[in-house]
Amino acid sequence: MSVKELEKKIRALPRHRLERFGEWFDAFRGQAAPSRAPEDKPEERLGGEQKQEVLRRRAAYLANPSIATPWEGTADRLLKQLRARRRQKAPANRG
Repeated sequence: MSVKELEKKIRALPRHRLERFGEWFDAFRGQAAPSRAPEDKPEERLGGEQKQEVLRRRAAYLANPSIATPWEGTADRLLKQLRARRRQKAPANRG
C-alpha cells in the first residue's frame, strides 16, 4: 500500500476510529527504533557546495567569534528592517 493510499484510508475514518488510530500510532512511534534515514541528518542533505559554505562559515566563526550575531533580538531587528524597506518603497503621500 502506498503512502497516498494509506492517507486516503486514514482520512476516510470516522472521528472515533481516527482518534483510536492516532493513539495507537503515537504509542507505536514511541516504541519504534530511531530511523537512520539520511533525511534525519541535515548534514547529509547538503550538497557539496553547501557543505563547503557551512565549513567556511564555521572556520570564520572559530577564528573570530565576535562576528556572530546573537539570536536575542533577531525578530525585532528583522521587523525594523522590513518596516524601513516598506517605508522606502511606499509612494510619497501627495495631497
